Amino acid sequence: MPSPHPQLSPSTAALGIHLSSPPCSSPAFVLKEQAGAPTPSSPGVQATPRLILGRRRAAYGRRVLRKEVFCCEAVREVKMTDLFSGIQAAMVINRVENSDQSPEDWVSDEDGSGGSTGLPGTPCFTSRLSLLKVGSVVAKFSDFKRQLVMETGFGGFLEVKAWQKINLKYSAFLMDRVDVESSTINIEEQGVLELSEQKLNYVFGIPSGEFDINGEGVEPSEACIKYTRMAASFSDKGTHSLKAAENVLLGAITESSSQIQQDCFKIAFVIFIIGHVLAPTSKHDYISIDFWAALSDISKIKSWNWGRYVPKHLFQAVRNFKTDVSKRNPTIHIVGCHLFLQVFVLHCLDLGILNKPREITPRIGLYDYDSMRKMVEKIAVNISPGEISYHGGAVIIVFLIIEVCVL
Repeated sequence: MPSPHPQLSPSTAALGIHLSSPPCSSPAFVLKEQAGAPTPSSPGVQATPRLILGRRRAAYGRRVLRKEVFCCEAVREVKMTDLFSGIQAAMVINRVENSDQSPEDWVSDEDGSGGSTGLPGTPCFTSRLSLLKVGSVVAKFSDFKRQLVMETGFGGFLEVKAWQKINLKYSAFLMDRVDVESSTINIEEQGVLELSEQKLNYVFGIPSGEFDINGEGVEPSEACIKYTRMAASFSDKGTHSLKAAENVLLGAITESSSQIQQDCFKIAFVIFIIGHVLAPTSKHDYISIDFWAALSDISKIKSWNWGRYVPKHLFQAVRNFKTDVSKRNPTIHIVGCHLFLQVFVLHCLDLGILNKPREITPRIGLYDYDSMRKMVEKIAVNISPGEISYHGGAVIIVFLIIEVCVL
């Protein structure tokens, strides 16, 4: 009896390549089969099986996907997780203390961001998202500085913990499953979840005002002009520098400070949070200030829809990510707020005693490095030796739209 599966050439079989057929929703790219080749006809065999590569024998960047593998007439959807199923968990390492990790295993920058070098022949994931930087700076704030932050509507970040690591492989797993057109994330066996500004507000507690944020020019306020001069004194990058924003935040601000000085502190905090968490770029110490209009009158910052601004950047980051995967780039920069995907999805899953109290918002203050690590380990599934997925744990809640008080 003929095999229901396409025949693998001896060379590809030796590479540990096999086919399976779980449901796929948003393939990173599509590989077409050779025309005129036989089509599987046995009952129960789907036309779009996934290609899974073993960790040790087949790696991203190597010429292992021979044309003989694709002998079905149908189009096979190859997902990012299949290509990277063998990569060791990519983590952002933030070195505050001496690490027992070898420099050959991890890469880290002074700002607390970094990435994994991966195994030889595998892609290097990097990200500039850094909760270590945010948590360490916020921890130094006086009560008065915390009050100023509360006035901006970004008070949820006052409870952020200084995470040492962020699991970039889990972020990549989730980014691959985001459908930009429908603003959803399909986590396959776990379900489909809507990604909206209300969900982002639920996680971070940021303002979702009536005005959309755009890059159109506005007349800069006196505080904006003052901040521009202050930033230029710290860095040649001026307002684009995250280190300049950090220097302003750590400067002396008290009740006796002028209103302009207090407004400059608020401007610096928003830039700092956007650049390190909500819309990080791939560049070191750099942020694109495409939200300057929202800072022109800092007293009205809550009137702007930050809950729409952040997903806009995240969805563009998803597009860029999938393009990088399709091109098999040796280094893939994960930009945008992929942290939102991790916190939101884990919140919706049944993780037993690891679940956080669901009535507390914003959610971000409930999580730290240890709890996130345990949650991700809980849902990690070893498909076979050297292959891992993150589909453990079922969705146990139907997400209700909750009016979150902006802190």
